[in-house]
Amino acid sequence: MNKKKAAKKLLKFFLVGCVNTLSDFILYNLFLKLVFGGNNDLSWLAILCAGAISIFITYFLHKNITWKERNPGKFGIVKFFIWGEFSALALKPFFSFIYTPLTGLYQFAFGICQGLHLPFDYNFVESTGIYALAVVSNAVLNFFFYEKIVFGKKKDTKEGQKQVDVESVRESGEKE
Repeated sequence: MNKKKAAKKLLKFFLVGCVNTLSDFILYNLFLKLVFGGNNDLSWLAILCAGAISIFITYFLHKNITWKERNPGKFGIVKFFIWGEFSALALKPFFSFIYTPLTGLYQFAFGICQGLHLPFDYNFVESTGIYALAVVSNAVLNFFFYEKIVFGKKKDTKEGQKQVDVESVRESGEKE
């Protein structure tokens, strides 16, 4: 893959990730505040619940935007959901567990928020920091798994032939 295509794919991955992260973040906060009563010790469980729901959205966005030239095959969706569930049930909560003790970082961020007169309390800054660090760590692993395992095959148009770029064929004057 050339640098331009790689950059375009990373941009698509990032944009789909932004949509997914926003919806995941909203779900996370709903779970944390409404279901778990704002108890940051249960942030790992809120991340788990929100992540399990957002997996469905993410697959269809990546399939139709980021890796639309790839064929996930019969079991692509199964691989994606297994990885997504593993990610939601194990990786993100694990990252959350690792990042929860970074109180110095969250206190520093809270101090900045206070200095800027932002209306965030410490619990919000801490839970958002835990969430952000867990999501970024997980996103790096997700990209490589999706690229190599889930969407690893180019779409085939005829027996074994790679999908033809229709525009390049038209430009060269060849017929399909």
